[in-house]
Amino acid sequence: MVNIENLKFSYTKGKEFLKIESLSIKENGIYSIVGENGSGKTTFLKLICKLIGGYEGKIYLFGKDLRMIKEIELAGIISYIPQKIYLHYDFPVYDFIKYGRYSKMDLFGNLTFKDHEDINFLMEKLEIEHLKKRNCFSLSGGEMQLVQLARSIFQGGKILIMDEPFSNIDFRHRKKIIEIIQELKGEKTVLISSHDLGICLNISDIVIGLKKGNIVGIGNKDYMKNELQRIFDTEINFLEDNGKIYFYEGV
Repeated sequence: MVNIENLKFSYTKGKEFLKIESLSIKENGIYSIVGENGSGKTTFLKLICKLIGGYEGKIYLFGKDLRMIKEIELAGIISYIPQKIYLHYDFPVYDFIKYGRYSKMDLFGNLTFKDHEDINFLMEKLEIEHLKKRNCFSLSGGEMQLVQLARSIFQGGKILIMDEPFSNIDFRHRKKIIEIIQELKGEKTVLISSHDLGICLNISDIVIGLKKGNIVGIGNKDYMKNELQRIFDTEINFLEDNGKIYFYEGV
């Protein structure tokens, strides 16, 4: 589904920032990317989303070169939730979610009755229906994260990319997001970048470890739990109980 060959990217000429020789991401799985700050996680996600260019090598989506995919087509394949959401207009929450499916709107910007049903269902499922008439600028960071998730799911597509989806989220809504990600597994590929190692290892089929722009480990949680010290250059403490991994700081 997503295949990468000899990918190289630099922010500064002559200074390689990201280098991935080969990577294959398959359909309908949960993938997490872990690594230190500045390891290339966000850059990697932005490259897949075609938010930055100028790279060497190939990125294929469903067998098609990313360079040949137009933005309107890409919107029907990938939905992306960035770390920070910058809005130039103070949309009502309902409209912000609605425009996630702009590529399928008619000439007058209208959606079908079923589309509106889908929005209401998602808002109820994410427990944000009370925000429907609020404007986006009035929301907290955590509330906006949930609204963005609703929009991204409503947008459709086979790939959902989430950059730090658990930051600024309270415990109850973090649990809700995890539940929804797990429910999406059968219909979408979910690609997550996060510093929350517990969530990443416990919900992911595959964990990808990045270090200084290179993949230094890839596999399931049973393999990757023993690679974390090498990825982060520090002692990683964890306990295992009933198939789950729990991390703690040894201080």
